[in-house]
Amino acid sequence: ATADQCLDQLGLTHVDLMLIHFPATFDGKGGKAARQEEWKALEKWAKSGKARAIGVSHHCARHIKDIQAVATLPIAVNQVQYHVGMGSSGPMATDDKAFMQSQGILYQ
Repeated sequence: ATADQCLDQLGLTHVDLMLIHFPATFDGKGGKAARQEEWKALEKWAKSGKARAIGVSHHCARHIKDIQAVATLPIAVNQVQYHVGMGSSGPMATDDKAFMQSQGILYQ
C-alpha cells in the first residue's frame, strides 16, 4: 500500500511516525538504489505534511548508510525485532544498536 492509502485506511490526514519496513522484498529484491529511491519518496511525502517523523524497520548499519547518503530528513527510528532468545545469535542479534545510537536514531 502507498503511504496515502495507509492514511485513508486509518481515516487520518497525517501520522506522527511512518516507517519503511524491511529493506528488500521477501524474495531478496531491492538493493541500495531501491532503498534510496524509497527513502526519497517517503521524505517527499513527509515534507507534504503527512508525517511528523519518518524511520525504518529492520535496517542494519549498511542499509542506514545507504539512506543517509541521500537523506535530507533524519531517520528518527529503527524498529527491530529483539527478544531474549536472540541474545546468543551473534553480533547481528542487536541489529547494530550501538551504530543506531551513535547516529541519533532511536533503537526501538
